[in-house]
Amino acid sequence: PQAAAEPDLPPALQDFAKQRFEGLTGIARPSRKTEAWKYSAKRLNKLEGLQLAGNAGEENAPADLLLGNVQSHQLVLSNGHLPSSLPQIEGVSIKAFSALSEAEAEQVAKGLIATRDDLPFAEINHAGLGEGLYIEVAKNTQVELPIHLLLVHQGEGMSLPRIFVHLQTGSSLSLIESVCAVSASSEQSLCNQVSDFLIEDNAALTYYRVNDDHDQLPQVAATGAQLKRDARFFSHVLSLGCPLGRHDLQVQLLGSGAECDLNGVCVAQDRQHYDHHTCIEHIASHCNSNEN
Repeated sequence: PQAAAEPDLPPALQDFAKQRFEGLTGIARPSRKTEAWKYSAKRLNKLEGLQLAGNAGEENAPADLLLGNVQSHQLVLSNGHLPSSLPQIEGVSIKAFSALSEAEAEQVAKGLIATRDDLPFAEINHAGLGEGLYIEVAKNTQVELPIHLLLVHQGEGMSLPRIFVHLQTGSSLSLIESVCAVSASSEQSLCNQVSDFLIEDNAALTYYRVNDDHDQLPQVAATGAQLKRDARFFSHVLSLGCPLGRHDLQVQLLGSGAECDLNGVCVAQDRQHYDHHTCIEHIASHCNSNEN
């Protein structure tokens, strides 16, 4: 990234991005000797020297990704940039990072992925932190329709979508992330995404993630979920083939009785590649986790 942060971010996020930007010089590109990247590192060679993707303006997602037969609240992020208007949902606060209070900004900076130092592409996302999306579900609110985030990458360069979701005590939400490309180059484009979820006591998040890029868009993503007491996290990831696909899914079970289910399907063909890593930390006692 050429700049550490947009100037209108809250001080906590300005400081966070500045620190990560200054630390980029100490990060080496993963190689085949990097254990977690030994199967994917050689596919990074074509992505040398990428600049940040510009704000291409608001873009409608391809019709086949609009889930027309599924009712949802839809929100399109184009090259990581938010649309000019955000949906209004009862019991849900949806904001740009620039509109966050200092306490909310500190939450973002303390997210699971935000505090990891072993995810090099997430570090680039941190350093280039700009106008991310913040979603908060109020206490004891059950959101009936899913929120569908369509992450559209346009043209060349690296886009840096950033999402933070906070479920207050006793709330529930279904979140869908779809990643797709419009006129992207498989050798000069990259979607580098970070999503952090904070799930409070007795709250439940059902998470769906799907990419439908085929052979167009290399992508690297890191998703983190922190679960408090009796919280529940249900993850369903559909990984369709692309030139380079990488997804790190990290879960921390922080409170007694927390539970997570991680389900995934990967479909690739020819020379397509998808590398999916999961890490579940049983930090509290009496927690359950399942992977399929």
